Amino acid sequence: MKRVPIFILIFFLLYGISLAAPGSVEQTVNTFYDSVEKTDETSFLSSLTSDKAKTIKNDSSQGGNLGIIYDNLKEMRSNKVLYKFIKRKIEVLSQIDNYINVKVDVEVKITYPDGTKEEVSGTDGFSLKKVNNIWLIEDIRKIKEDQQK
Repeated sequence: MKRVPIFILIFFLLYGISLAAPGSVEQTVNTFYDSVEKTDETSFLSSLTSDKAKTIKNDSSQGGNLGIIYDNLKEMRSNKVLYKFIKRKIEVLSQIDNYINVKVDVEVKITYPDGTKEEVSGTDGFSLKKVNNIWLIEDIRKIKEDQQK
C-alpha cells in the first residue's frame, strides 16, 4: 500500500476546514439557502453584499434575481409554501482576487398549502465578493432547472 505524503493530507484538511469556516463561500451559500427555507429576510440579506442588500431593501425590483427571491420570501411565508433543500453541491468555477463564481447543484422539495409536494432539481450560479474576509453574494442566476422528479 502506498503512503500519501503528509503535506497532501494537511492541504486537504486545511482546504476542507476553510470551506466550512465562518464567512467562507460554503457558509454564505448555505446561509442563503437556509434563509429561503425559513423565509428569513434578515438572514437572507446578511448573505448579500451591503450594496445589494440596501438596494433590495429600498426597492426589490432593482435587485435583479435576488430582488425577486426576496419578494418570494414574503409570498412563501403568507401562502405557507415550504421549501426544503435536500441536496446542495457547491463547485468553484473561477476565482480572481476577491471575486469568485460558483455553481450549486440543488434538489428542493416543495410543499404547497394543499399538501401536494413536488421535487425539483437545478443548478444555480452565484457571484460572490470577499469583503473583510467574508464572502458575500453579489448575484445569482439559474443555470439549469430540471423537471419535477
